[in-house]
Amino acid sequence: MITPTLINFPFSQRFTFSLVLWMGLGFLHFSCKSPSTEPAVTELSAESVSNRNQPAVSFENVAGEEIALHPQNNQWTVLHFWATWCKPCLAEFPELKNALPRLDTDKVEFLLATDEELDQIEAFQKKHQTGLELIRMRSGALADFEIYALPTTIILDKDGKEVYRHAGQLKWAEVASIDQLVAEKP
Repeated sequence: MITPTLINFPFSQRFTFSLVLWMGLGFLHFSCKSPSTEPAVTELSAESVSNRNQPAVSFENVAGEEIALHPQNNQWTVLHFWATWCKPCLAEFPELKNALPRLDTDKVEFLLATDEELDQIEAFQKKHQTGLELIRMRSGALADFEIYALPTTIILDKDGKEVYRHAGQLKWAEVASIDQLVAEKP
């Protein structure tokens, strides 16, 4: 029995076959490529969330007291989003706790927020004793801030404009100041 091979075909058919094969492999290569790991920096702020007919974003502490987002009162507002089930968030907390006395100044406000219920936050705090003021999003959602990975850190300027975003653990021990972090934005 004679088995047809590519060599038995005329040159034009071999060329066409090779061209189609390479084009197909190229398509697969580029369509399967992972998206960039560089964090996106957008023009998202609390005001723009409200302007998109989304609910206004507000937060509350574990006592149920409202904490409003007022970027105009500070040079920087650091929104650090986390979750009780997030292992990288838990791993990041000790380094963040050590960095806060250096970074949380009168011109910087830190909000460590989750969208989970207050009883979950209290149970988490009781179990892990983070020593951090963990708060909850009272209104709005993580999707309003385009949060799709945790932890995620967003920095807003005094106009409420997002100037920095980092998805994943941040090496807080290496951050000298929020000004430095914003200046080094990707």
